[in-house]
Amino acid sequence: HQREHHNLHRALQRRRWLEFGWLIAAGMELVWQLSLVLAPPLAVQLSVLHIVVWLTLMLYVLWALMNALAEEPLFNGPLLMGAAAGYLLIGFTGGIMLNSLLVLDPAAFHLAPNSHQQLPVGIAHAPQMLGASFGSLTTLGSSALNPESLTSLSASVGITIVGQLYVAI
Repeated sequence: HQREHHNLHRALQRRRWLEFGWLIAAGMELVWQLSLVLAPPLAVQLSVLHIVVWLTLMLYVLWALMNALAEEPLFNGPLLMGAAAGYLLIGFTGGIMLNSLLVLDPAAFHLAPNSHQQLPVGIAHAPQMLGASFGSLTTLGSSALNPESLTSLSASVGITIVGQLYVAI
């Protein structure tokens, strides 16, 4: 009985941390997106904090998910969907990170022209950054990443390593 109480307490504590983390990340995203439109120099300054907030949250979510999956006694459909959700989470987190890096270092990317050129670069090219993230995650790569840039290479390698370690674990 005491073990069940301890597990319930841990689950509730994890949930509180997740709720707090999501609120912080959503607030940071709102401020960053507004700054992209209203004050681009501020967006550049906020990009590092944007990356740190999202990476911290996503790593915590991934860690909590892996612990929850490890505690499951049976392999079944919901367990498999939970594992797939973790893999997708890595891809989306990589997209957020690449989008922030695009604002910090635009030369690190080869951007294809699109019909949204009137928007700030961090908004107009977000789909390309998401695609580049999933390209790195699946080890296919992406033409949006500049192979001569340490920024894009480091980000791509980081996404690939995290994805491969997740699959291995």
